[in-house]
Amino acid sequence: MGDDTVFSTLYPGGANFDGTETIRDALNAVAEATQTIYYLNEINTLVFKRLDRDGDAVLTIEKDDYITLDSKTNRRLANITHATELGDNVSAALGESGTTQYVRDNPFWDLREDIDTLVDNALAAVGGLTINQFTCSWRGNVLLEIGDKIELITKDDKTVVSYVINDVLTYDGALKEETQWNYTTEETETESNPSTLGEALKQTYAKVDKANKRIDMVVSDVDANSKAVAAISVNLNEITNTIRGIEDTTNSSLGDINEEIAKIYNEVETKMTKDDYSVLIKDVIEENGVEKVVTKAGYKFDEEGLTVSKANSALETTISDNGMVVKKDGDDVLTANKDGVNAKNLHATTYLIIGTNSRFEDYDGSRTGCFWIGG
Repeated sequence: MGDDTVFSTLYPGGANFDGTETIRDALNAVAEATQTIYYLNEINTLVFKRLDRDGDAVLTIEKDDYITLDSKTNRRLANITHATELGDNVSAALGESGTTQYVRDNPFWDLREDIDTLVDNALAAVGGLTINQFTCSWRGNVLLEIGDKIELITKDDKTVVSYVINDVLTYDGALKEETQWNYTTEETETESNPSTLGEALKQTYAKVDKANKRIDMVVSDVDANSKAVAAISVNLNEITNTIRGIEDTTNSSLGDINEEIAKIYNEVETKMTKDDYSVLIKDVIEENGVEKVVTKAGYKFDEEGLTVSKANSALETTISDNGMVVKKDGDDVLTANKDGVNAKNLHATTYLIIGTNSRFEDYDGSRTGCFWIGG
């Protein structure tokens, strides 16, 4: 993905830390110096990833795939400037209009004598990176990874390019995904205004777990005054129920943070609205070495999997690594497992396709037709 000279840059003098930095501060500095975003993968390994500027999109979201799409203007990274308080700035530009990323007080660059080379390498790596500002509610795809390049087909058949940076997957009888990236700044971009494209990108991080048919995902907003870690997962055909909100400003080692995440992973109840979220520890029961979690919302995690059922409700849903079962008044009405899908009182509102050759549907207002569609 472009010139990767920056990844081979040596830092024998280390970083110019003063001892007050948090782990998050250090990671942000590394990401900025290497023009990357970062996240924890399925085995809690820290991954730094550069957005793919030149390659093809890994997925195209067609008009039939989304429910709503709000596509705005593109942001193009055209200039990188190393700015100092003394004003002896060093810049590199593409010679085209676009957004400027200002690198300020980066501890890995502060003591360097070759700033011009670092800035040139950075521009060669990500200069021209273009991200469309968009908000898309769509049917979802659990195979997408943080930082993946995507294309979106707008309602007027235009193709725009963006990346999976701010993303929430939910499963509530059907898979739904909210994917968005928006750039906001109240003033014209100047050296004194840090609200730049680079600032927005370097604050992005996530935890993704995709072991076999399982995903545990945490996508998070940065808030230096908060500390919240939460994640829930469902084990069915790689479908994930995710929540937003993780921040930890501890000065302990990264290994201690990972240990803390693992410790509280199965001990949280989550509640989220469009404006806020909350994480509440409800109840954890250990029985015969198996931890069980029961939430106020009617969710139960135990050796049977995830069971969703509320008082006075006729429906009960159980999801596990064996599949999914939906019961109504104690009777199985939908079963999906390795043997296939069985449904009781299945209603196809438009037409029903059987195999690859036959389709049944209403015909001529009062009759039923069977049509050959096999070519």
